This record gives sequence, C-alpha cells and structure tokens, in this order.
Amino acid sequence: GRPRRRSTRTRDRDLAKRRLTEWRLKHEKPLDQLPADVPLAAVLVRYWMARGQHRFSKQPILHMLKAVPTHCPGVTVEGFTPEQQEKLVKALNVSPSSARRYMGVVQAALNYAHRRQEITSVPRLMPIEGDEGDGARPFTPEELGRILAAAQTPHQRIYVLLAITTGPRPSAPLQLTWDRVKM
Repeated sequence: GRPRRRSTRTRDRDLAKRRLTEWRLKHEKPLDQLPADVPLAAVLVRYWMARGQHRFSKQPILHMLKAVPTHCPGVTVEGFTPEQQEKLVKALNVSPSSARRYMGVVQAALNYAHRRQEITSVPRLMPIEGDEGDGARPFTPEELGRILAAAQTPHQRIYVLLAITTGPRPSAPLQLTWDRVKM
C-alpha cells in the first residue's frame, strides 16, 4: 500500500504537467461523476484516447478536440447547454452537414462516457437542420451498366459491385479483407 512516484523525465514544468495529465487520463478510471463536475474537454480527450485514435476518420474528432477548449473553455458536461452548443456551432463556421458531423463526435464521446459509467447522465444535444435539399438521385439501370462496363479489371468490377450494392463511403470496400467478401 505505499504510493509510488513516477518521473515525467523532464525539468520543464509545463511539459511535466501535460505528461501528468496524460498519465491520469490513461490510468485513472472515473466512476459516476456528476455532469456538473466533468469538463466536456476531458470527456472528449478520454474518448480520443480509448476509441477515437483508432477510428478510420480521425479528423472530425481531432477538430473537436481543438474546438471545444478554444470556443467553450471550462464548460462542463452539464454546462453544455443549447446556448453553448449554438455558440460552438457558430464558431465552427461550417456547413450544416459538417456541423452535424462535429456535434455527432461530441454526442459519441458523451454516450461512450455514459456507457462506461464515467458520467451519470448525458445532456441532450440540439438537432442541426440541414439545407442539402433532396439529396442525390439514384443511378438509373443504364448508368449502372455503363459504370460496370467501364471497370476493366476484376478488382475494379468487385469494387464497383460492392459500392453499388452496399452504398459505403468510397474507401470502405478497399478496407475489406477477402475472407469478408463472398462473390
């Protein structure tokens, strides 16, 4: 039961504080914290360390890791009110679809913390209305035939078939392994 000391291996005080914070985020497991006591930025950092850095699309998470402390400094989970959310979305200065994606990162981090019982409740995030219109129209059978005809190699044909039939993001079929592809 004796406490052990660990060195941050630096004499720079700011760097030592940062390394201590990183160590705490990795090793301390918060449990049932009240939303009024938990900084929103800490929830995002823990989400990044546990899940975000392993995601295919890291950019929205990294963007929010920078944006939340910059535009909502010191805001707690409970303090992330609709007014704070609107302030953050305005500060992001992005299209509605991008704002929805970025706020989705915050929602995912909050849900992850709640599932792991780090926080007792999750605030409701405001919906962001889009202005995209009706969306993309589906291909006609003739257009699909021309796309398939343009694929020259077997790998291109498999890619096109997977993309047409599943509607994934463009890089998803490239990440599949052959044991997951049944033709």
